[in-house]
Amino acid sequence: MRPPLLIDWPKVLDDIAYLAGDPVPTNPILRIPLGQRLLAAYLNQDRDTVRRWMDGARVEYHDGEALLEVWCRVTGKAQAFAPRTRPSLSASKV
Repeated sequence: MRPPLLIDWPKVLDDIAYLAGDPVPTNPILRIPLGQRLLAAYLNQDRDTVRRWMDGARVEYHDGEALLEVWCRVTGKAQAFAPRTRPSLSASKV
């Protein structure tokens, strides 16, 4: 049996930071991602909390629901398409 897919929170945050950023003046197809301070303000979260999430810390359920709601809004995609990762089954990772 394969392990369940988990939301890849750092990738979700990267997507939000990129899509909420400003367009590059010389190339409007590209964007300048938000830094951690601006991303935290955009998400109405503490900067340290966002930094921990980006480093792979556990995201609480209610925060995860809010992050996915923002991700869906900025990407225009459904939650089912949120970035996912398969957890390692290695004993050394536990």
